[in-house]
Amino acid sequence: MRGSNWLGWLGAVSVLMLSVFLITYFTNFSPVKAPAVGENLPKTGASSVADLSFVERQFPNDPALPATIHEISVPGSHDFWFTNENPVEVVFGLEFKNCTCASVEVFVVPPAWLLKPDALALGKGNSPTARDLAAALESPALKALEATLTPTSLENKDGVTLKIPAGALGWIRLRYNNEKIGPITLSSKFWLGSPDTGVSTRLEVRNDVVPVFLANPGEVRLGLLSPLRPVVTGELIALSATRKKLNLHTESKMKFPKGDILETLAPVLLNEKETSELSKKLNLKVSVAYRIGVRGHLPKEDKNEAQSEFGPYARAFRIVCLDLPESDSHRAANFTINGSVESDVRVLGADPEGSVPMNNFPWTVGKKFQVRVESLIPDAKLEIDQVRTSSFLKIRQMGEPEKLRRGTAYDYEVQISGGKVRGAFPREEGDPGLRDSAFYIRSVGPKTRLIRVPVSGRGDDD
Repeated sequence: MRGSNWLGWLGAVSVLMLSVFLITYFTNFSPVKAPAVGENLPKTGASSVADLSFVERQFPNDPALPATIHEISVPGSHDFWFTNENPVEVVFGLEFKNCTCASVEVFVVPPAWLLKPDALALGKGNSPTARDLAAALESPALKALEATLTPTSLENKDGVTLKIPAGALGWIRLRYNNEKIGPITLSSKFWLGSPDTGVSTRLEVRNDVVPVFLANPGEVRLGLLSPLRPVVTGELIALSATRKKLNLHTESKMKFPKGDILETLAPVLLNEKETSELSKKLNLKVSVAYRIGVRGHLPKEDKNEAQSEFGPYARAFRIVCLDLPESDSHRAANFTINGSVESDVRVLGADPEGSVPMNNFPWTVGKKFQVRVESLIPDAKLEIDQVRTSSFLKIRQMGEPEKLRRGTAYDYEVQISGGKVRGAFPREEGDPGLRDSAFYIRSVGPKTRLIRVPVSGRGDDD
């Protein structure tokens, strides 16, 4: 009885194990028909979706390499060459491009052209590959071919579908306008198979858009001018990363009086060695560079020449590229020259650049400002020169001069009447007085000196 029960349980367990084995086998190892290419494609990365083989998908193709240099407002482009190495056609379209400043065109090379003598020459006797053609962009044969082709233009979400036959080759051209200065990565993404496969490929170009020319540095420091150092010199470097020649002219942004302490010299072309060294120093491709000399000298001591500055000074200059039209906003680059003049006269209340600041004020109301002028000369006599003083300024001496421990002090009230000046001053346009924007004081005595005190500010709308 016990033996029969044991045999029955053993049989039942054997049947159960056999059933589990058969179920597992047919569930996991029974052959199932695989879908054909393009049939029932998954929504995410599917290896069954045919892609193109590109010579490069990024330009520059090494992230460690610097971006390509392009001049502002000069359109550019880059060609991404491809081959369809699949046994089936590649179907794709534009999913998006990241900038409205860019456009996308697709060119397909006719198979018959690849067997022509000009094409075989590019392939060194064989039908040229995409890599061969990518290396021969400037060849007459390739330019002639492009002239016969009509590209397909792609825009974001335009629904255009392209089909590249098996074995065909061509290129995708990414065009860009270079409208803004600075680095930019232009990217285009293409869907593969159909817009809803979720499978895509991407092409990118890294550009660095630069102005026509740069000034390095944008500031020239001349240091102290004094009787022991009556002349000081400096230099400015103007360069271009995109042009091989520049026609440059240097001028002051404002009109300064005759006998000003600063002058700029004509640009001098740097030689090849100097240009190469500058490129290494700046870590920037330099195509051409010029040296612009700057000279400062002590003011002339003459009754008809003004001492233009005393203490700290700053002058705004600009370099103008005469190759560009006046309407071009990148025609000029600004820079400043600064330093200090040792003098027996100083102006209290002036800003670090030596100008009396009127700051902002309602132009219909005007403004008043008090200035103290001190001379190290005992019993110095100063008079206001109304003839040379800008017409929009009213200057009056306040009280009697004050005798100091070392020298003499005069207090002046500087006034701009309401309705006289609207906008910033000094400035080039408008009243000539706005270009100079200064009042003048003349010392009286055996050592006559004309002193110019610059004034700056802005008359705003109420």
